Amino acid sequence: MPKPVPDAPTDEPGGEVQHAAALARFRAFPLGAVATLATLALGALVWFVSLLGRVPAPFCHGAAMSPGDVCERRRRRSTRTSEVTYERVLAEAVQNLTTQRWWTLAVVLVCVLAALAIVVRWRGDVALARELAAAQPWFATAERTAWITVGAVIGALVLLGGGLWAGLRFAIGGSVGTGVGVVVVVGSVLIALVLVLVARPTGAHYVGVYREGVHLVRRGGLRRVPWLEVQLVDGGSPSLTVVGDPSRVRLDARVAREVRRGTWQTWTATALARLEAGERLDFGVLTLTREALLPDGGAPVPLADLGGFTHLQRPRENLRLEIRTRAGEVAAGVDATRIANAHVLSTLLEWLVKVTLPPFPGSTPSRDDAGRV
Repeated sequence: MPKPVPDAPTDEPGGEVQHAAALARFRAFPLGAVATLATLALGALVWFVSLLGRVPAPFCHGAAMSPGDVCERRRRRSTRTSEVTYERVLAEAVQNLTTQRWWTLAVVLVCVLAALAIVVRWRGDVALARELAAAQPWFATAERTAWITVGAVIGALVLLGGGLWAGLRFAIGGSVGTGVGVVVVVGSVLIALVLVLVARPTGAHYVGVYREGVHLVRRGGLRRVPWLEVQLVDGGSPSLTVVGDPSRVRLDARVAREVRRGTWQTWTATALARLEAGERLDFGVLTLTREALLPDGGAPVPLADLGGFTHLQRPRENLRLEIRTRAGEVAAGVDATRIANAHVLSTLLEWLVKVTLPPFPGSTPSRDDAGRV
């Protein structure tokens, strides 16, 4: 039987150098992200100031209009023309200027607040790095997340600008009316706020591999996770999760290999006893019990009737894992890229019913890579 605590790795020495490099990435100042937000804020501020003294004026095909004038317009992709009054064109000019003023002001405020939030998180990471430096993991990796916030801010501001423009255009007499315009403006503001809040700065991510488990830093907090709560998701790119928490932290190949090794040795050493005690083992979108395999959103598949697995790849969809009965029928299907600790599950199913998960990239490592020594 495998050992309940992983052996220290014997290959690829230089853990101190690798840990130092991870800590350097962890506490590095996110200069690019902050500079990008500062540039956007400064540009928007200059634009906003230039709009303060501007007076809206109606134009028709580049020529200024006077009260009583009518502007002839032709719709896109159509030969039909329509006449628009001076008052309507003036209202549109007022709407455009109002949209620009409010939007540029929002850009300044949001970018400044986002940059300050990133800096505050970075200061917390620097303080936490001192605690991390005192330990010496076997392997470690770190990743900064500030650019996620920058992307979310830019997306939210684009959405907000489009919503303000369309909503005010509707509100000044569009064909769908003022009520729809108000709904569009309010809806775009709320969606933009939700997008910014969801992607608010969380600080850098850090994963250190130790004999007793992993040290995980996420959202500015250090969590020491024992191996029996660690999950490795190999779908797409390797990432680490914790039992009961779907949030992922990406791993590089070296750290992912050590996490795979540690989870295999500790999970398989205790899994059979845990199943006999009636415990359910969490493998992401699959749960294993003493009697059945439970897919998320599907009916339980009794282990006595489990015949095997096949892959199904549909266009523009993630790879799916189909669970088949001994009669060859498809009992259920799950997203194969969301299976956690697939190497452990494959081993347990092989022990219990002589069935293994089919090999696919990153799903079922070799025996040596999993830690079967």
